[in-house]
Amino acid sequence: MNQYKVTSIHDVYEDDYNDGELDRVSGWAGSKTILDAANPRQALKIYVEKYLHMDYVEEHYIFENGQAFTSRLVDVECFVANENEKELWKRGKMKLYSENIMFQVHQLVPASL
Repeated sequence: MNQYKVTSIHDVYEDDYNDGELDRVSGWAGSKTILDAANPRQALKIYVEKYLHMDYVEEHYIFENGQAFTSRLVDVECFVANENEKELWKRGKMKLYSENIMFQVHQLVPASL
């Protein structure tokens, strides 16, 4: 097994059903060391499920230039919007937000001093 450092950068934008993403309202970054993963994608899966408390569905990610990207529709507290909230949002009765997340995974290799 290998050790990896997984970093996530989160940008949250107000999202309008008709107009798309509007102003950026929040953002943050986080990282954790994953001690036992067979490969970078497994490290990403562990990080997403254990530390971000999100479901990891690989088809919902774009892998490009050594990074992974995903986006999800969330409420004001950054919880995934449920179907009822999405219907209210579509009718302009509720504000929802687009959380765009970029991930980087770096393998940690011991170095001799």
